[in-house]
Amino acid sequence: MDIGFITVIYFALGYSLAFVVDNWIAKMFSETADENKSKWRLIGEILFQVIIIGILTYIMRNLVELIPFPLNGILGYDHMRVKELKSGALFTVFVVMFSYNMQDKLLKLREKLTKKPAVTTP
Repeated sequence: MDIGFITVIYFALGYSLAFVVDNWIAKMFSETADENKSKWRLIGEILFQVIIIGILTYIMRNLVELIPFPLNGILGYDHMRVKELKSGALFTVFVVMFSYNMQDKLLKLREKLTKKPAVTTP
């Protein structure tokens, strides 16, 4: 039950913050369409977003630890021993999964990196 409790909390926070971060990043880097950006610019924007997600994961992991589990202490159960509570990996997964802006940038970068140069005939 505790793992389900933690998963629901991380899902709710991850979904909400992914929406906020997506909108913020879109406004911050919206001056040009992703198709017109260089691959280095896309890499920089993606890395910036990854850094933001990493910082948010750290903050949320520490905040979620403060949320009490209703059944903590019953029959000697210790909520703080659950590894999912301390890792924050679920939060990261949910934020990345719902960060559509970053997914679009990754697809555009993939297209640019795998695009074959045009062959010219003599």
